[in-house]
Amino acid sequence: MLRTGLSVLYVTAGFINMTFAIRNPEIYRAWADSALLPFYREFMLTVPTNLLIVALLAVASFEVIIGAMLLTSGVYVKTAVIGAMAFHIAILPWGLWSLPNILFLFPLYYLLRQAFPSSIRGSIN
Repeated sequence: MLRTGLSVLYVTAGFINMTFAIRNPEIYRAWADSALLPFYREFMLTVPTNLLIVALLAVASFEVIIGAMLLTSGVYVKTAVIGAMAFHIAILPWGLWSLPNILFLFPLYYLLRQAFPSSIRGSIN
């Protein structure tokens, strides 16, 4: 149930971010004002829009891939969990509003300690 819920969350977030990246990538530049690290601020303010779109689409694709991998089994699930943990840590410096991302580390850590001999589909049968 936890794995499925997180999968739906990441896939949904990925598609939402893809939509914003294509329709209005400039909306993400507002994050520069709240960034806690100068590198994050400078990146958001100085990167050309076409490169910003590519970066946003890469992050959104990463979210969708993480969500899909959570539904698989074995090492793929573990890889997805580690990737998701790294993702949440990486976005923490975007500002104080991103601090709730720390909360995702707890269920992800729980999943990291579990075995996944079958995919979600296989566990339903």
